[in-house]
Amino acid sequence: MILALAMTVGGCDYVFRIDYVARTDASHGGTIDSHFQDARVVNTGPRIVFVTSRTYVAGALDGLSGADDDCQALATATMLPGAYGAWLSSTTESPQSRMSHDGGPFVLSDRTTHVAETWAELTGGTLQHPIDRTEIGMLVIGTGCDVWTNTKPDGLVESMISGDDCDDWSTLDQGGPQIMGSVNDSDARWTRHFLCGTTCGASASAALYCIQQ
Repeated sequence: MILALAMTVGGCDYVFRIDYVARTDASHGGTIDSHFQDARVVNTGPRIVFVTSRTYVAGALDGLSGADDDCQALATATMLPGAYGAWLSSTTESPQSRMSHDGGPFVLSDRTTHVAETWAELTGGTLQHPIDRTEIGMLVIGTGCDVWTNTKPDGLVESMISGDDCDDWSTLDQGGPQIMGSVNDSDARWTRHFLCGTTCGASASAALYCIQQ
C-alpha cells in the first residue's frame, strides 16, 4: 500500500510518500497482523515483555486482535512505551507471522532483566529468564499453567484444531485442553506446558504474554 500526503509550507508544495509492506509467513501463508503493525515504527532497540497482571477467559478474548488490545491497554495504563501484541496463536496465525523480528534485547518491565538478546534467541527454545513480571513489575509465582499461548517455543502455531484455541479465541463453547505457558520456567515450558487441562469455559482464566513491537 502506498499513501501520499500533500501539504504546503511557506508557499512551497511538498508530497510525502509512505510505503506499507506486509511481510509474509512462509509457514502459514499469512501476512503480519495489521492490527498493531500498520502504525508501528520499526523498533531496533530494547523491547519490553511482560505477563499481564489481569487474567482472561480464553473464549472471550475476541480473537487475536482483542488479545492485542488487552496487552496495549495495560501497557498504556502503565506508561510503557510503544505498541504491544499478545504472544498468542490462532489456528492460522502465530507470533512468527504477526510480530516484528527486529530489535532487542527483550527485557522485563524493569528494563534490566534480559529474557533474550534477539528474536532468534526468544524463539530458540530456552530463555535467559522466565517472563514472570507484570507490566507494573510485580513478580508472578505461577502454577505451571498460567498463560494462554497455543504457541510452540519457535513462535509457530502449536495446534490447528479449532477447539484447542477456543475457535480462534472467540467462543466459550468448544473444548480443550489448551496449550498454555508457565511463568516459572525458562525452558520450552514457558510457552508450551503439556500438563494443562484448562478449557474454553467461563470458569477458567489465565494471563497473556505481551511483547513490545
